[in-house]
Amino acid sequence: MIIATVVAIIMIGSLLASPLLAYKRIGSFSHGEPRREVAAEATRIWHEEYGTPLKIIAGSCHYSESISFYSPDSPSEFTNLNYSLAPWISPERIDREGLLIACESADQRCVNAAMRFQSPSTKRFQRRIAAVTGAVGAEPKDFVFFLSPPQSLR
Repeated sequence: MIIATVVAIIMIGSLLASPLLAYKRIGSFSHGEPRREVAAEATRIWHEEYGTPLKIIAGSCHYSESISFYSPDSPSEFTNLNYSLAPWISPERIDREGLLIACESADQRCVNAAMRFQSPSTKRFQRRIAAVTGAVGAEPKDFVFFLSPPQSLR
C-alpha cells in the first residue's frame, strides 16, 4: 500500500509540474522561433512571385523542416543543400521546379550555401519575422529568402 501511495504521489506531482517544466525548457515566448510564420511568409512570397506551388525548399535547419511541414504546398526539403542527404532532389529537378532557400540572416553557413545556388534569375528578399503565440509576440528575427524560379517562368 505504501508503494502504491508513493507512486501515485510521484505521478500526480509529475503531471502537475509538467506545464511549468515545459515552459522552463522552451523558455519565454520572447525566445520563440517563428517557424510557422516563416513557412507562411515563404509560401506567400513564392506564390506572389511565381503563382505556382512551392515544390522545393532548403535553408536553416529548423526553418526548412518547418516550411516543409507547415506550408500548404508540402514542398520537398533539400536537406542542408546537399544532394547526398536529399537523393530525391537533383539539379534537373531544381531547374524544372525552382527552389526557395530561407536562411536566418545570422546563419552565415546557410547564406553562403544559398549563394552557390544563385543564378541571374534568383530573387532575394529580406524579412523580419516574429513568432506569435496567442496574443504574445516574440522578439523578431531577420531572414533572407532566395527564390530561384521554375524553368517555365524564366
